[in-house]
Amino acid sequence: CPTCQSIRATKQPVQKTARYDAKLYGIPFRNVQTDLKGPLVKGFGGYRYSMSFICSETRYGKTYYLARKGDAHLALRQFLKDIKAMGYAAPINILSDMGSEFVNT
Repeated sequence: CPTCQSIRATKQPVQKTARYDAKLYGIPFRNVQTDLKGPLVKGFGGYRYSMSFICSETRYGKTYYLARKGDAHLALRQFLKDIKAMGYAAPINILSDMGSEFVNT
């Protein structure tokens, strides 16, 4: 446009980012953060809670929907199966807000 030409504006090149490299950053899924949200408005299938897991290294996230808060262990079990299917080992550390669903009784 004439204004850009008058101030000699140039388009900055977009830097290409490399794919995730474990040698540079760390081991994926070594440290995982989790949180359980709800009760939510009842959705399809009667789900009222959602439980999210996020890898601290890659920022990969996965959310599971639960009918009851007490089903949090099922979401964790499924998450461990899912990351194993992707070729990764189980997390060494799982960080949570220490909600009642994360405490052994």
